[in-house]
Amino acid sequence: AAIGDRAPTFASALVYAAMFGSLGAFYPFFPVWLTARGLSETEIAWVFSAPMLLRFAVTPFIAAVADRLADRRRLAAGLALAALCFAFALASASGFWAILGLSCAMMLLWQSINPLIDATVVSLVRRGVVRDYGRTRLWGSVSYAAVVLLAGVMLGRGGSDLVFAVFLAALGVVMVAVFALPSPAPMEAERERAPLGLLGRPLLLASFVAVALINASQAMYASFGSVRMLALGYPDWAVGALWTTAVCAEIAMFWLGPTALARFGPLGLLAISGGATSLRWVGMALDPPVWAAAGLQLLHAATFSCAYLALMALVQRLVEDGAGARAQGAFVTLNGVLLALATLATGPLYRALGGQAYLAMAAAPLLSVAIAVALRRPLSLHKPPA
Repeated sequence: AAIGDRAPTFASALVYAAMFGSLGAFYPFFPVWLTARGLSETEIAWVFSAPMLLRFAVTPFIAAVADRLADRRRLAAGLALAALCFAFALASASGFWAILGLSCAMMLLWQSINPLIDATVVSLVRRGVVRDYGRTRLWGSVSYAAVVLLAGVMLGRGGSDLVFAVFLAALGVVMVAVFALPSPAPMEAERERAPLGLLGRPLLLASFVAVALINASQAMYASFGSVRMLALGYPDWAVGALWTTAVCAEIAMFWLGPTALARFGPLGLLAISGGATSLRWVGMALDPPVWAAAGLQLLHAATFSCAYLALMALVQRLVEDGAGARAQGAFVTLNGVLLALATLATGPLYRALGGQAYLAMAAAPLLSVAIAVALRRPLSLHKPPA
């Protein structure tokens, strides 16, 4: 594709839309589906956390394979197909152990697709083929918001089984859509496989930890946010609407991404994300009414978008193309471990404290602020890769 051509940007946006549409049909409503299957709070926490822990064995291997391939699209499509097979089996499963095993297999494969997409798009942005990361990625958020809103309506009309059927359809779309990603340029297909050496890259590792702490603090909301909303008497439609409100704020932040990065830099965005995220969870601990919860959802622009934009900007600055997929895979693995540990804690915390369990999630983002401040001078002295 020619530099500045709109087609690669459009194609990348389409792939993000497909991938995040499947996420929107799954994450807000899977805990409700698990509750309907009779799983306890602790069992739900294990279903979410087990695949995150197992990423240590799976994601780095997939990422290493991806960095050896001239074309990552077939690998991504194969992962989607395998995940879809496990998802179909999960739809009719019952009992904790069957659900745990099938959901682990499905999520490990499905969640390995997005690092491949990110690595490809970051490489295209670096070369000037795709115009801007944030404004390409925002179409994933648009799709997520639309699917969450639709699934929230379906939850009220047909229950969680109908929503799970929407997820199955969305996963099938992902399997086809990944082929819309631009094919690699000849120079990329023949690129030297650069070593990652994460422990030898302290700036990158510290950046990963800071973003992962912010993400891990979302464990309570991801695991029991919808369950808590329903327990507080929010109407079914409001669950989807509140998740959609959060994603609308995320979309706006992605659109403002170039301006925000130019104004605050990646570490500035990271610090803003940490502070606003802590405030968000303190507010959620107060069991707010629907209108106040909607206001708190707007802080998702900082909780997710600011952290994600900062992460992609830091990867682009600190990692060369030949290690791109492994860098994304390393972050997903580290992020998964911290999120898994936080998720394991959510079951007992929610059972004991109810909504006040959100307070336990408010401390980790503040540590991210401290890391962002500490990295400012070392990052300013770092020379970007060629």
